[in-house]
Amino acid sequence: MDTTDTDTVNGPDRFVELVRFPTFQAEVLVALLRDAGIRADVEAGGTAGILTPVQFSEGSRVMVPERDESAARVVLAEFDESTERGEVSDADLSALADSSSGFEDPETGAVV
Repeated sequence: MDTTDTDTVNGPDRFVELVRFPTFQAEVLVALLRDAGIRADVEAGGTAGILTPVQFSEGSRVMVPERDESAARVVLAEFDESTERGEVSDADLSALADSSSGFEDPETGAVV
């Protein structure tokens, strides 16, 4: 994604950073957000080469449209609560993967 500064992403909607997590957690949260009908994307996931230590120290950014930030924070709070109790099961992850199908990538337009 093209960034204009550390808080926003270019596009038809202004995107804001919701949270930074390790890539796996960020991807799970994005799936939950999409399942809730909120556009979301992971930025800096899969950084390679000499930037890998930066990704691990900084985390991957979960980005959402500014207009959906309040709703996204509710999903984030539920995610934080469930992961603290260790409640993310394989069945939950599988259901999230299934519910994410048909999502259109905002960068490429590809349908997943």
